[in-house]
Amino acid sequence: MTGRRPQGSLAGSPGKARGTKPALLATGKKLATAAALGALALGTSCMTPDEDTTESSLLRGPTESWPRFRGSDRHLGLVGDPPNLPSDHEPGELWSFDTGGTVESSPTVIDGTVYVGTFANHLFALDLETGDERWRFPVGGLLRCSPGYMDGTLYFGADDDTFYAVDAETGDEKWRLALEEGGEQSSPAIVGDRVVFSGFELTLYCADRHSGDLLWRYEMQGGISSPAVYDNIVVIGSRDGHIHAVDLESGEFRWKVDTGDIVWSSPAVVLGHGDPFVIVGSDSDWIYALDLNTGAERWKFQTQGDVFASAAIHDGTAYIGSGDGFMYALDAATGAEIWKTQCDGRILASAALTAEHVVCGSSDGNMYVLARTDGAVAWTFFVGQKLPVWSSPALVDGRIVFGSHDQKVRAIR
Repeated sequence: MTGRRPQGSLAGSPGKARGTKPALLATGKKLATAAALGALALGTSCMTPDEDTTESSLLRGPTESWPRFRGSDRHLGLVGDPPNLPSDHEPGELWSFDTGGTVESSPTVIDGTVYVGTFANHLFALDLETGDERWRFPVGGLLRCSPGYMDGTLYFGADDDTFYAVDAETGDEKWRLALEEGGEQSSPAIVGDRVVFSGFELTLYCADRHSGDLLWRYEMQGGISSPAVYDNIVVIGSRDGHIHAVDLESGEFRWKVDTGDIVWSSPAVVLGHGDPFVIVGSDSDWIYALDLNTGAERWKFQTQGDVFASAAIHDGTAYIGSGDGFMYALDAATGAEIWKTQCDGRILASAALTAEHVVCGSSDGNMYVLARTDGAVAWTFFVGQKLPVWSSPALVDGRIVFGSHDQKVRAIR
């Protein structure tokens, strides 16, 4: 989940300088950035345009970590090469953890620890194997975004007009950045020494990730899509109905495109089909493909509902859900429909991918696992109540980790 819908928030106290470790719980394991994340975690390209920069080149070994929203700063919905999920399967719950508040935050998973926010005004660190709590960090408002991870630090904002950097192992605060009044922030992109995120109050921010010093700000008419970054270009959707592109180094305007309605969907950057482009949805019911450098329209596709979710991209196909209850598979190069599958509720969560499956939550209380070839339902997991699953899943070590409106975070297999 990336954007903000009108929701009641729970009252809470201001964030403290240290995470709270519950009594008798094991402390977090020593965290280290896996070398396999490499350039994927940075979201920028070290390759020339003629080299292999397709999504297939990102599938390099088992998925042991999920370092931020959508897996990377290109928002592809995949990291590494996860073990495939069985097609004929009776899914089981490995564990669940009650956070005490609605969970729309999409989990980040690093070295055996799950990090996730909650409407109960905390960021939680949970053991991936057991679901046991390792620590919690209090904030002064609901926490809907996904924390981003880099070099032992978690970066996230809450609905208390503050952006935080917290030690991933201990939950201790490293720094905080006070923002203008306006509420929560998007999930961040982390590129080199910079962290980029949008605020609900109209602004895109770029800060030094080591110190928290503000480097630049770009004024829009409202966030709060999560920014995608590639080749020093930041692309983000806005409540002003536009998709904006700005320069990563300076924050200067590059281009914007009017979609006619709010853009909550977070852009996904597509490579390997000529010039780089982004795929992004809009509340106008349309899905757009726009040139990364110019904003020129490559194609657009109309659904029958608002497109809040972000696209997952692999092997030339974009997978994206809509408020009309369908999951769509589209040819990424042309926008042609390949298949669509009806779920029993609106789809606001963004999908994640394995080699053979599309994994996505729905407002009907189910996590769906669909065949990538034809959209057939391989299996579903029901959370026990018909409450929305708007948290986008993290796929790590053969597990599907996600939150829901029943206040729980779960790992299933």
